[in-house]
Amino acid sequence: MHTGQSFLQISCSYFSAVNLFLKNHPRLLDLIIDQSKQRVSASRDDLDWLSHGLSDSEKMRLHLALDLWSGEGTVSALSIYQKLGKDAAFLFFRAADLI
Repeated sequence: MHTGQSFLQISCSYFSAVNLFLKNHPRLLDLIIDQSKQRVSASRDDLDWLSHGLSDSEKMRLHLALDLWSGEGTVSALSIYQKLGKDAAFLFFRAADLI
């Protein structure tokens, strides 16, 4: 676990990571983040409903943002690079480094 850090510090790190990763996609950020409470307001179960009408890359960004928030995920680094490009992959790993 995260020794030496409080729950609030850990939550802020995850929140910061999601915000950094989606910083160039405010519409996606608004879909899953409750800014007033500084927390993710969507769950994996909400993804299908939330992502209706979004492009494949936007859907993947939402999925990865929830991966950052939960600390879990199964998307490979190569897949992130291939589907979202170098800049988005770099931003994802910078965001993950905040956690």
